Order: sequence, then structure tokens, then C-alpha cells
Amino acid sequence: MNKIKHLMILGDNLFVLQDEVQEAREDTLFLIESIETEPADVVLEIGVGMGIGAILIGKKVKKFYGVDVNEKAVKNTIMNGYLNGLELSNNIKVGDCFTPFQKKKFDVIFSNPPQLPTPPEKERADWIGWANNGGEDGRKIIDKIIKEFDKYLNPFGKLFLLHFEICNIAKTIDFLENRGFKGEIVSTKEVPFGKLSFERLDYISKVLGKPIIKKDRWYYHNVSIIRATAGGGKYEY
Repeated sequence: MNKIKHLMILGDNLFVLQDEVQEAREDTLFLIESIETEPADVVLEIGVGMGIGAILIGKKVKKFYGVDVNEKAVKNTIMNGYLNGLELSNNIKVGDCFTPFQKKKFDVIFSNPPQLPTPPEKERADWIGWANNGGEDGRKIIDKIIKEFDKYLNPFGKLFLLHFEICNIAKTIDFLENRGFKGEIVSTKEVPFGKLSFERLDYISKVLGKPIIKKDRWYYHNVSIIRATAGGGKYEY
């Protein structure tokens, strides 16, 4: 059995964080608080991590599905489902983005994808890399999601994407609108850089020329929630 690193309590929910699983941070909670759902919705999360979204959103909707490339994250999410009265063992899969759900449609899709700008020499193929590496410009997984999500979205469905400002939000919104979606920023928040991000500060600021906020002897950046809905772009289907 995987080692438990620590416990987390959110409202009436108890979560365990197991070894080699990314801990839910301020940005993940920000995303979850911004998601709009209805009780009849079928929801997909890409990158379940330790399962915070699976439980907090899963308790409010008809059916919840999730995926993660990290098998230990999938097991951690299923365990947290048991702890909080949700049976998720058949719905949380190991895989890359939409791969395990080729024949399903969803009312809501949401994700806080790995998007830390990562030069080739800093790439790492472990649980830390899976949870953070976003390719040289941070957009590797963002682009994969926005190029495929419409095939899995029900009519009038919504995509919610947590998006770093340093990863070119305008490019994402323009792409969505060119695909016939209304892409908009619904909320923005300033959050601190994590330890791995801190190690990439020179690359992000000097090589990519992206904005970094320094105050109180620490470094911060802006993250936004992007919402995409059908029928609001530069053309309609």
C-alpha cells in the first residue's frame, strides 16, 4: 500500500495524500470553486491528482469520471472516494487526456493541466514531471485538451480550464473562438510559485520573457479560469 504523506480536511470531507501524488494547491481549489454544474450533469476531470475535484464536484452531479497518467493518483482518488462516500472505482482511469473515454460525452469537462514551462533538459518522467511539465512554452497539454475536447462535449456543455497567464491565455481564447466556441476569462487569481516553478524562474522570465510578480520576498503569477461554451466564436457550427 502506498504511504500516506498527510491528511487534509475540507468542510465535511477528509482527504489523504499518498506518496508520489501531487498535492492539491491553491490553484486547484480556485478552479473547483469556479466550476458551474447542475445535478443532472455528467462530468469529466482531466488530471484528478489526489481527488479533491472528484469528491467536491462528484457529490453534486449525476456521474463523475476522471483520468490521470499517474496510476498512484488514480488509486489515491478512488481511496478518497471511499472515505467520503463515493464509489469511483469504475469511473477513474489511468490514461492520457481523453484516451479512456473515447465513446463518452460530458456536460462539463474541467482540468488544471500540467503547464509549467519546461526546457528539454529539465524534462522528467516521474510523478513530479507528469503533474507539472508543460513543454517548452507550457502549452503542451493545454493544446492537447483544447484540440480534442469538443468531440467529448454534449451540446451546450462547458469546458473549464485553469490557465497560467505565462502560457498565453489570448492564444487559447483565439483558438477556441476559431472552433466556434465562446472563450472567456471568468476569474483571475494571484498565486505563489511552487518549489519546482521557483527553480525555473530564470527560464520563464529571461528565455520566455513572461511576467513574474515579486513581493514579500516571494514570487507569484496570475492564473485564470477559462470557460468555453458552444456557439459563441467567430463562426458557428
